Amino acid sequence: MAEAGITKNLHPHSLRGSSGTYLLDHDVPIEVVSRMFGHQNVSTTQNFYSTYTETRRKKDATEISNPYDFWY
Repeated sequence: MAEAGITKNLHPHSLRGSSGTYLLDHDVPIEVVSRMFGHQNVSTTQNFYSTYTETRRKKDATEISNPYDFWY
C-alpha cells in the first residue's frame, strides 16, 4: 500500500465497513445488509454500519426541503 501512496493504515476488514455504509447509503434495506454480513441481529448492523454519513444527510435534506409538500 505504501508503494501506491496510501499512507492510512487500512486492512481488508476496512472494506467491509465501507461497503456496509455504502449499501445503506444507497437504500439497500438494513435487513438485506445484515443477512449479507451474516449478522444474527439487525441491531449489530445498525451499530457498526449505519453511521449518519454526508451522503445520507444530503438525501434527507433534499427529501425534507419543503416539509409541506406532503399536503399537496
